[in-house]
Amino acid sequence: MPESPPPRAIVHMLPHVKKVVSVEMIRDGGSYAAKFESDGGDSHMLFTEIEFVDCGQEQKDDHGIISQERELVGFRQPILFNCDPAMRPQNTKTAIYSCFSGPNRSITWNQARQIMGEVANLAQDLSSSSAEWLRQMMAVIEEDGYPPPGIERRRIWRRL
Repeated sequence: MPESPPPRAIVHMLPHVKKVVSVEMIRDGGSYAAKFESDGGDSHMLFTEIEFVDCGQEQKDDHGIISQERELVGFRQPILFNCDPAMRPQNTKTAIYSCFSGPNRSITWNQARQIMGEVANLAQDLSSSSAEWLRQMMAVIEEDGYPPPGIERRRIWRRL
């Protein structure tokens, strides 16, 4: 009986950046997202999620605000999202779905460097905040997710 051939590896091509839509820091305390359009006009987002560990006990003040010291340990593997609204759940009266609800896949740090190199080359007319977030996101990716030098590692986080 002939042997069956080994399964073929699925090769996912990286999208080529045609236009930079935005670069931002997410309100979770330091994750980064770069949104862009590819050659075919498809919308994508490269995301690097921040990872913390809690240090010590939560403290609650007289106004009900909770404080917690946290330490930045790094960033998780980069994720590439397809931001096409047709590829994610339909919005309802009670839920609006963002790019984070679309199909996604982990990519390597080298692949993220390739995409961000294209983003950096095409980024124009960024606000000063977006330009700084681009610089910081590039530094995180260059360090393979380790906190780059100069980033504050420990701080107090507050929430209601």
